[in-house]
Amino acid sequence: MRLAQWFSPPLESTMRRTPWTLVLIAVLAFFAPSTLGAARAAAVTPKLTDVIASGTGYGSYVLSNLASVRSGPTSYSTLGCTRATPLTRTNSAATVTVPVVGQVGAVSTSVRSSQTTTAKTAQADSTTASVNLLGGLITGSTLRSTAATTISSTGVTTNRQSVSLAGLRVSGVAVAANPAPNTTLALRSGSTVIGKVVVNEQSRQASAWAGGATTRVLSVYITTSNPLGLPIGTRIIVGHAGVAAKASPAGQLGGAGFAARSTLADGTVKNGPLSYMTVPCLGGTASASAASLSQPGVLTAGVTRTDTSGTVGSSLRSSVVTKVTDLSLLGGLITADAVTASATTTRSAPGAAPVSTDGSTVANLRVAGVPVINGAVAPNTVVRIPGVATVTLHKVVRTSTGLTVTMIEVKLEKLFGALPTGSLVEVAQARSYVV
Repeated sequence: MRLAQWFSPPLESTMRRTPWTLVLIAVLAFFAPSTLGAARAAAVTPKLTDVIASGTGYGSYVLSNLASVRSGPTSYSTLGCTRATPLTRTNSAATVTVPVVGQVGAVSTSVRSSQTTTAKTAQADSTTASVNLLGGLITGSTLRSTAATTISSTGVTTNRQSVSLAGLRVSGVAVAANPAPNTTLALRSGSTVIGKVVVNEQSRQASAWAGGATTRVLSVYITTSNPLGLPIGTRIIVGHAGVAAKASPAGQLGGAGFAARSTLADGTVKNGPLSYMTVPCLGGTASASAASLSQPGVLTAGVTRTDTSGTVGSSLRSSVVTKVTDLSLLGGLITADAVTASATTTRSAPGAAPVSTDGSTVANLRVAGVPVINGAVAPNTVVRIPGVATVTLHKVVRTSTGLTVTMIEVKLEKLFGALPTGSLVEVAQARSYVV
């Protein structure tokens, strides 16, 4: 299982427009040494204060191609990447009923970081009062899950995982209160097997100064046609607890990118950010994409994609690339075959100054029908469309820690679609930083 899945909900198809339309494609670098800092790794001894902790907990999450049954994550608690201790984040939710899927009772979740003189720990817990799923095929009460990762002052990493169940039954079969990890049971509707249920679903990984773990009370997989009418591939998760921790002596990285965003003059976000993805703060890669974008009267685009990557170790690297194709903005006043925002920030060693690079480009960009440029655009180029908008091309903002690139920023001087005068439309943004 990928690291991102240890502390995030599994995410749906990139083509589905829900709050979870972002897909983490792969996490490649979490346990690998930094390419830039490999030669220095032996000289850098991490400390507990260098350890970054992260985690999530939720009660239930339903993924399906059938929109009417998608739900969650419920009672979602999250602890973002942090060195700070002690920190605790909690959440709770009342009973949730999902058509066809069934009912999940009250849920409480918590995620916390803690530290002693000899170790730092990230821990997540989830407690669900009861479940009655799939017309009574799965029932139970008081379902608990825990996941914890501890890194000692000498870099030794250990994971602790557990579940406890009361009265759990799957297809009429009683399940032990403390089942073995990844116990797999057939899910039957009458005499027909329609899927499987993994009880006490666990995954983990540990190495020197890095580790992570996920525990889920139940993962239900629908694998065949069924009398309930649930599509094949439907997945139901109950009782998720996931954590990760890693030492990063060189500091902490971050960043994000998106394809488009519209903001009103008062700062209220009207639409987006679309195809939004953040840099994995513990290292790795992630992406978000969409087959097309449309904001009536304002913007249309073809395929959009944001790719992010991070490397954490004795050196740091944060990279964001956002690409928008077949762009038409303001009813065709601004068009482009492709617009790419690219921002990368690196730190070669602890204490070194961050270095940021901008690799942004455009292809066949036109403003009011006049070809502007292919390839590079001079930073912070301003073009007026009288009575319509002020357009900033390749807007670049540099700080001591990183770089933000917005390839097209439009400030409206008249009403367009649902956007009044003074609204801001941003297309293809990439931001990277290290601290």
